[in-house]
Amino acid sequence: MRWLLAVALVGCIDSDLVECPDGLLCPRGTACDVAHRSCVAPDQLTACEGLAELTSCQATGVEMGRCFDGVCLPAGCGNGFTEPGERCDDANTRSGDGCSADCVSREICGDGFADATRGEQCDDGNTRGRDGCTNGCTRELPLWRSHLAPVPTPRFDAAAAYDPLAASILVFGGVDTTGMTVAETWALNEFGWSALFTGVPVRRSTPAIAYDPAHHRVVMFGGFSGSAQGVLLNDTWEWNGATWVRRTSTVVPAARTNAGMAWDGSRLILFGGSQLNVRLADTWAWDGTAWTRLTPAAAPSPREGHAMVFDAKYNRLVLFGGRSPTALNDTWLFDGTSWTELPGIGVPPSTMKWAGLAYDAKREVVVLSGVAAGTQNNEVWELNGAQWTQKPAGTTPAISGGAAIAYDERSQLVVQYSGEMINGEISNEVWDWDGVSWRRRVAPQLPSVRSVCALASDPARGRVVLFGGQGPTVPLGDTWEWDGRGWKRYPGSSPPLRAGSALAYDGGEVVLFGGAGATIYGDTWRFDGARWLSVSSTGPSPRYGHGMTYDRTRNRVVLFGGADGTGVFNDTWLWDGTLWTQLQTVGAPARRVFTKLAYDIKRDRVVLYGGLAEDGTTQLPDTWELEGNNWTERTSPVMPEERLGYSLVYDRMRERVMLFGGLVSSFSLWEWDGTEWTQPEVMLTPLLTVNACSTYDDARGEIVSFGGEQFTLQQTTSTGSYRGDRDEVCRAGIDLDGDTYAGCADDDCRMVCAPLCWDDPACTTAPRCGDGTCSTLEAAAGAACTDDCP
Repeated sequence: MRWLLAVALVGCIDSDLVECPDGLLCPRGTACDVAHRSCVAPDQLTACEGLAELTSCQATGVEMGRCFDGVCLPAGCGNGFTEPGERCDDANTRSGDGCSADCVSREICGDGFADATRGEQCDDGNTRGRDGCTNGCTRELPLWRSHLAPVPTPRFDAAAAYDPLAASILVFGGVDTTGMTVAETWALNEFGWSALFTGVPVRRSTPAIAYDPAHHRVVMFGGFSGSAQGVLLNDTWEWNGATWVRRTSTVVPAARTNAGMAWDGSRLILFGGSQLNVRLADTWAWDGTAWTRLTPAAAPSPREGHAMVFDAKYNRLVLFGGRSPTALNDTWLFDGTSWTELPGIGVPPSTMKWAGLAYDAKREVVVLSGVAAGTQNNEVWELNGAQWTQKPAGTTPAISGGAAIAYDERSQLVVQYSGEMINGEISNEVWDWDGVSWRRRVAPQLPSVRSVCALASDPARGRVVLFGGQGPTVPLGDTWEWDGRGWKRYPGSSPPLRAGSALAYDGGEVVLFGGAGATIYGDTWRFDGARWLSVSSTGPSPRYGHGMTYDRTRNRVVLFGGADGTGVFNDTWLWDGTLWTQLQTVGAPARRVFTKLAYDIKRDRVVLYGGLAEDGTTQLPDTWELEGNNWTERTSPVMPEERLGYSLVYDRMRERVMLFGGLVSSFSLWEWDGTEWTQPEVMLTPLLTVNACSTYDDARGEIVSFGGEQFTLQQTTSTGSYRGDRDEVCRAGIDLDGDTYAGCADDDCRMVCAPLCWDDPACTTAPRCGDGTCSTLEAAAGAACTDDCP
């Protein structure tokens, strides 16, 4: 503790006191410490003469000290000086005042020290999300999603609500063709279906569901579990964009199924439902934190299976129909306080065996789609103000009940999914209503199934490029691009068909080398998004199964290993954008084929893992790093299981090399930090995938994997990302994480707004928001760059 001498002076200055230059009075025999306005022993000054700041010292009364501004003072936490090993020192040893008791934390998220007393689960020294630790210092787990997989199995009585931040319709649960309820979560957008691996909630049918725009959550309540006991549920769940989170409340509505729920302009309103033999007529409000029962003077009669939606044009909630126990066709309005029945003007809709409501924001009308109880016809009605008008539907979905309906803001269409047909069959069709007619949605075009394909990110264009691979019978030679939402096939000519080639970004374009097809290739091609160009026939000898990665620091592509059918290689080659040169290395991994490389940007190393040995049977579980021209084998206390057909990708947000997939006993995800291999916790994973092609999608900050062999299942496209809570919604410009920044002004959005420069604020390479140019990435990928792309 720094010691100070306080002197009270009454009358004249005592002759035993000496006045310092700053007016402080010190006893004779002591010295003036002007820097700290204190009195010290003389040798506390002389002990630090000629010594650098913070040098260790000793003096009278100071056994273990440091030199502070030329004065030897006691060292240690609580002395008011920030010393090596300390992040702060506020002259005390108390926590909770902005500096921890041990002086290692400033007690704020982002200081690099996890303060358990403040509820921090992690602290990685920044306030970015999606790097394993949220900007609120809570732990993030890997989230895997399957994009454009086969459509959900046919079902009815599923829950569906539009999530505007994800620009997709979220679908949960339902009853499948075996009569069992399911617990799957799917997302549907104009590019197709995505299966979301979440693990929760429990399976159910006919829950109430609606989007909460105030908290940016899809909320789901209750439903029917479909278990052998037929359990009714009264749990509340919120979808945060990554997973379902269960919410609790002191007061909770009774368990029920077939209730209605919708936004009323300020909160979510739940009404009615069934307790199997008892129908309900109670009104509840969910404010994002708690349930509250409302007691309006009047209310609709008890019912179940009714439809509810918010009419934004008239700022009111609309309820239609239901069963009580016979089918109903009355319309009720809720203004946030009172229920009132809509007076009949014109012809009211038919009584409906099943009905769904959606608000068409483009045309500002409420759309009713349902099956008339009397005719069994699918009818469409629209409500504008106080009058219902029937629309000539023409061709309609052949559904008799249990479909899910929602308005897709992105496509500006009312979407209806699945249901049980009159003949008892269950559909898995998707239909769109544009205000004039129904149109059955056709599945988007996808790359065909394949393995050992080549995949690389092109950050300059915000695309992931896929080339070739091994099809079911022959090698392929097609080129596709992934923009984060869907695949688009390149229409021009491509390199000859082949499998086992490698792709890498070379600082300007995507470069392809080698592979096996009609022959073993040793050619080099570049792809700029507009055309493929053959650029070299010299360089590495023809081969397949080699590893390639882009060394960003040195602006070169590194190639290692591979085989040509007669031998296996362990040579290292460099591509500078124009020429190949062989790197004369110090040391080298053993010869191998089907190995993988990844460039660790943070540590400036090329990382190699595994492969198949020269004998053609031994799977190598070793780890090597290339620094400069030196290959060095690295060891870890725990190593991943040996495997073949795996993926190795550097995750720029987590700053780790990620290893996953391959032929092993079970799916396992590993990460390499340069010191050891560890297995991060994971929410759920896709099925084991062998020989998929994978890369890091720079424009969206995710690992993308396509194809591979999933035993007997059709190949899918899987994306892994790291999210605990919903990350900043960059393209929507919403400050969802509450840090006062939104869109491209938020550091969390640099990956979207400046994909080439996201981890270097000084970088000026286009495209980036604010450069005055509407780049292809900003225009096509939808980055939040309104100044560049009005």
